Amino acid sequence: MLLLEVLNAAPDMIIVYDGGNNMYQPFFGDPRPGFPYNWATFESGFALTTSMASFRTTVSWILRHSALLRCTLDSAEFQEDMLHLTALRKESGYGTDAWRNALGDVWRDDWDKMLSLMAGRKIRAAFFLQPFLTQKTKLDITEAEIASRYTDVFHQHMGQGYERMRTTVGDMSSRYPGAVVADFSHALDDFPGKAFEDVIHVNAGANRALARKIFNMLTPFEPFMSEGHAH
Repeated sequence: MLLLEVLNAAPDMIIVYDGGNNMYQPFFGDPRPGFPYNWATFESGFALTTSMASFRTTVSWILRHSALLRCTLDSAEFQEDMLHLTALRKESGYGTDAWRNALGDVWRDDWDKMLSLMAGRKIRAAFFLQPFLTQKTKLDITEAEIASRYTDVFHQHMGQGYERMRTTVGDMSSRYPGAVVADFSHALDDFPGKAFEDVIHVNAGANRALARKIFNMLTPFEPFMSEGHAH
């Protein structure tokens, strides 16, 4: 997107705000580091169109066209027939420290490439590691209920993953002194009341609070960003 779309707009500054999905989505979706979370679905669909899918997989896909059958048959086994997540998880080392580190390395490399490109094009850059519910130190009662839906293994995975990503933030900040690189994983710890709608999406009030924090951080570096000009 950066190469094919964003640069065509000749931006003065590019703000990148991510990180959570890089650890969150492989835990539930396609586990392979560097792959989109739904890539296994694409591969299964491609196998069907090229007659490479097994008979069982083909039948599973046909059954999914019925909403009634999806409700009655949509079991873990049914999904396994289509996506083969067990095999993909075994192949990628799912759940191991090496796998988690590989997820963090992919995210780090993406940041490194984008920061390097922006530095070469003399585009001002601001990169933020986004907040995530499991990293918030004080949870609202509703947030605590959301967090309770997830296993201890998931909480541990996200905690270790975020710890690795925080290290990346420090490394990138020193490597690219002309860019703003910040850890916002605890940026909502002081937010009054509920901030998260689920583990990663925040409500309108929290969004405004984050936008204000980002604005305040960038203003000293960008004279044109003032109350009268920034929107």
